[in-house]
Amino acid sequence: MDDLVDSLAYAVNGGADMIQIREKSLEGEKLEHLVQSVVGRVSSTTHILINGHARIAKKEGIGLHLPENSEPISQVRTIIGPDALVGKSVHSVNSAIAAEKDGADFLIVGTMFPTNSHPSKIPEGPELIRRMKESGEVDIPILGIGGITPTNAQLVLSAGASGVAVIDSVLGSADPCESAKRLKDVLYDNVT
Repeated sequence: MDDLVDSLAYAVNGGADMIQIREKSLEGEKLEHLVQSVVGRVSSTTHILINGHARIAKKEGIGLHLPENSEPISQVRTIIGPDALVGKSVHSVNSAIAAEKDGADFLIVGTMFPTNSHPSKIPEGPELIRRMKESGEVDIPILGIGGITPTNAQLVLSAGASGVAVIDSVLGSADPCESAKRLKDVLYDNVT
């Protein structure tokens, strides 16, 4: 667990501005300890979210990320409060529209490209983000996820994404700081 926290801290030093804790193998005190370690280690300007654990999000003062078929965000906000950052994974235009109407602050949309974390998933590609933006009904930020690297991130951003979410590109690299910096450079190049 210390190696993971170290890697996340290096990624933040390289420019990562959001961390999503999605350790499905941890529960209870072990998961809370991981969250506390991350919160204590990274910059206070870094957004930290936890997957699906509203009570931990509330207790630790962090954001929450929900899977596509989770309870309604309006219901979750009764636990975490109206101002907590809430993201939601979506895989279709209709799900994106519904999540925004339900109160999501941002969307994570995938899968963009083949990925080790979901090897059997057939990628939708950046075209899914383009369709969401073209619907005229999705105005909140969209982050693309799934197989994104510094080489293909521009395709996701060009489709209308506000940013990208990655696992392997940063945490699977020998130098998470440098890998995060390369991705951040692509994001800045897209803005200018």
